[in-house]
Amino acid sequence: MTLELNIRAFRSVDDPAQRDAYHYGLEQVLLYYGVTRVTSQSREWFDDPETWLVVVESREDGTILGGARMQRASTTLPLPMEKAIGFKDPRIYQIVADYTQSGVGEFCGLWNSRKVAGMGLGSMYLGRACIAIAPKIGLKTVMGLCAPSTKTNSFKIGFQIDKRLGTVGEFNYPKENLVATSLVIDDPVNLPFASEIDRSKIFELRENPNLITLEQTPRGDIKLFNSL
Repeated sequence: MTLELNIRAFRSVDDPAQRDAYHYGLEQVLLYYGVTRVTSQSREWFDDPETWLVVVESREDGTILGGARMQRASTTLPLPMEKAIGFKDPRIYQIVADYTQSGVGEFCGLWNSRKVAGMGLGSMYLGRACIAIAPKIGLKTVMGLCAPSTKTNSFKIGFQIDKRLGTVGEFNYPKENLVATSLVIDDPVNLPFASEIDRSKIFELRENPNLITLEQTPRGDIKLFNSL
């Protein structure tokens, strides 16, 4: 049976109920993996009109099965990665400051439930959707931190390692025995470093934000109803 899902983008302030459900799901996934101190868990962005959520919802009952944030930097709300790695590498503050006026945001808070694990919802479909809306929400630069397990798919949607930070872009975070890589997209409009397939799919989403697609995954077919 084909699983039918919505992928929906909205400002965090416009749907408090689903915002809270997204955040609860993120916390549960992090707790499952024993991670209790991650800046993405902060609630400072809850009432920020410059923070957008992209969530995967069951069309059957509206349950959120995954999500991610696109959080724009401002003078009042720093990016999560500034707090995450600033004490290790203060250069992050100047880099973000240099980009802030033109529009810089962070792709963060990515998770999906175990119910849909292995379907690519977190690492691919949510990633494509978030990069698809980047120009729409005024981002000229997109930054982020990724785990080793999501690095390859991050490259596919256009990210490059930001070697200006850390040790050639790498940090021990959120634990000393874990590694996070600093990423950046300097041209989210044209995505010159994205894979050909992913660039094409991202452009398709931009041209048709309400695109409906049938996708084949290792765990079965899914039908995605986009609302970006």
